[in-house]
This record gives sequence, structure tokens and C-alpha cells, in this order.
Amino acid sequence: MRIAGLLGALMMLIGTAPALAGADAIKIGVLTDMSGPYSDNLGPGAVLAAQIAVEEFGGKVLGKPVQIVVADHQNKPDVGITIVRQWLDVDGVDTVTEIGNSSVALGLHDIIEARKKVALVVGAASTTLTGKLCSRYLSQWNLDTYATANGVTRALAGGGQNSWFFITVDYTYGTSVEADATKAIESLGGTVLGSVRVPLGETEFSQYLLRARSSNAKVVGFIIAGTDLSQALKQANEFELGRSQQLVPFLLFPSHIASLGLDVTQGLIIADSFYAGHNERTRDFAATYMARFHDKVPTSNQAAEYVAVRNYLLAIQAAGTDEGTAVADKLRDMDIDNFGEKSRVRADGRVMRDLYLLQVNAPREARTPTDYFKYLSTIPAASAYRPIAESECPLAK
Repeated sequence: MRIAGLLGALMMLIGTAPALAGADAIKIGVLTDMSGPYSDNLGPGAVLAAQIAVEEFGGKVLGKPVQIVVADHQNKPDVGITIVRQWLDVDGVDTVTEIGNSSVALGLHDIIEARKKVALVVGAASTTLTGKLCSRYLSQWNLDTYATANGVTRALAGGGQNSWFFITVDYTYGTSVEADATKAIESLGGTVLGSVRVPLGETEFSQYLLRARSSNAKVVGFIIAGTDLSQALKQANEFELGRSQQLVPFLLFPSHIASLGLDVTQGLIIADSFYAGHNERTRDFAATYMARFHDKVPTSNQAAEYVAVRNYLLAIQAAGTDEGTAVADKLRDMDIDNFGEKSRVRADGRVMRDLYLLQVNAPREARTPTDYFKYLSTIPAASAYRPIAESECPLAK
């Protein structure tokens, strides 16, 4: 109910913007999952993050008011394409951001190219977006499947945690991440002792957990997400799997920890691009966000939405125009401000932000109810993301 109230307030603010902004507004279209399976990780929280970025500019850039418009793609490419065509061809939207679904993002490639409009991709994780379907106008601001697979596996396998067992969801995303993770582990001299495929929507994980335990692997990797992951981790805790093996969920969000509690999630290791306690800027953003979102900790995707929108506005400011080609080129030409740390957008559109190896706190270590993580180390972007030499992107050649 309280989240619905916040969303209503946001939509009221956004809904009144055209009257305030006029035809010459800079319009940012946040296309996201507002109520479906990814809404906790993206959705209303991503809208709020974009709004915070705009507010930091005083709601204007180059003397023009900045307006945020929002739509729900419902995780359907045809719905997303219809919305974006309306935005770009009729409503005068200047950039599309978040997107949060790879099928939707890939479906927008030709539209973005033809209209010469900037696309700031946050939640969509396909490496094809910076591979064979890369674009001068598209940049990818958070984890992709390569980084999801490589970040934590390289960090742990390189540190001696070199035998793994995978519990993997049985569809393309899961098998792709497992294949990349296996390659990374084996390149460092490690081994994958086994894996099991689990159907999407599985609720009973005991047989898979028993196989993971009997493998005697040092690390059990969970390449599953959403409520499936919550159920698997709850049952792994009941089996006390974490006592003898390191448990690594590849997609763990603050909402998982909030719902399961630190008693269940303590000791889990993840690699992610945002850690609220990293520096003064991340702490300030998290405090502002949580104060307006009922103490919900921002996910890395929601934080990346803030970073993307803020740097888009900085690029407009630096370019002296909101014309799409000039802004897209300026994003690749300037330093990206990542909460006070500098990064770059590669020629293929990959935003090269470092990842952090994090471990979930034990209950006794948490200083506040939302103090979820302790920092272990930094994974340099050059190690986390696919080398540009391996990219199929024509812009990278």
C-alpha cells in the first residue's frame, strides 16, 4: 500500500509535467517493469532514482525543463516497441532509459538507430546489446550476462575457491551464465564438479541441494532469480549447506535479504556494481532514496538508473545541445561520474564500472536493520566485462 502511494505520487508529478514543461522540454522516457517479476529490482524504484537525478539539476538543463515520462513494457517486446514509437514519433521523448528486459531492448535497436535517439540501457543484461546489435546511440550501464558470470567466479576461483557446483534455471539465461562461469573457472585452473537444471517456478529444491552437498564442491553457485532463489536459499539454510560450502547467488537483491532475513542469508557472497556504504556519495544517494521509498535499499539497477540519467544530463550540458547524435558521442567522449569515481563508455557502448565483491552480514554484524553487506574487494571493470577484442560490435573494430 505504501509503495502504491509513492508510485501514485510520482505519477501525479510526472502527469503534471507537460503543462509545466511545454514543447521545448527535455523528455526522459523510463520504460520498465512496473508491476511484474522485475518490479522490485527495477520498476518504481528506477523511476524514483531517475527523478532524484533530475532534481539534482534543479529540474533543468541548458535552461530547458526536464520531464520524466513512465511506461510499463509488461516484459513484452511488442508492447515496448509500440510505446517507444509513440514516445519518439509523437510525444517528443529525447531518450529511452532503463528498459529492463533484453528482448524489449533488442527489439528497440532499429527504432533507436533510425530516429538517432539515445538509449540508456540499465536492467537488460544481454551482451548482444554491446555485441553484434551495438549502436552509436546505445550504452549499457549495469551488469550484463558476461559480468554476472565472470565477476564473482574469477574473484573466488582466483583466490582458491576453485571447485564449483551449479544449480541453474533451465532456460537460455541460466545456461548462458553457467557456460561463461565455467569457462572463467577453468581458465584459472579450477573445476566444475557438476550442475543441475531446475525448471522455472520450482518450489522444492531438496534433491538439487543434496546433489550439491554430495559433490563436495567448495562453492555452490545459484544461477536462479526471483522467488525461486528465495525458496532455494531458504531450503539451503534448512539443510545447513553453508556450513561446509560457500554459497554464491548470482543475482541477489536487497529485497531477497529483506524478505529472508540475515539469519538465512548471512555469509552469501555476491559481485555487484553498487554498495551503499562504499563512499560518501553512495551513502548520500542511498539515504535520499530510502527516505522516499520507505527504507527500501536501492538495488544496483536502481542506482545505475540514477547514474545513467545524471550522466545523460551532464552530456547534454557538455555538448551544449540535446540533439541525439551529439549527446551520444559526448557520452563516449567524457568521463562518466559514478558516485564520484570516474569510468568510461567503451566504443561498443559498455559502461566500464568496477564491481564489488560483497558478503552478507551476520545479524550481529549489522549496525542497522538495512546494513546488509560487508565489502571484500574491488573487481576491476577490465576483469569483469568481456574484452572489447572479443566483441562482435562493428564500432569496436
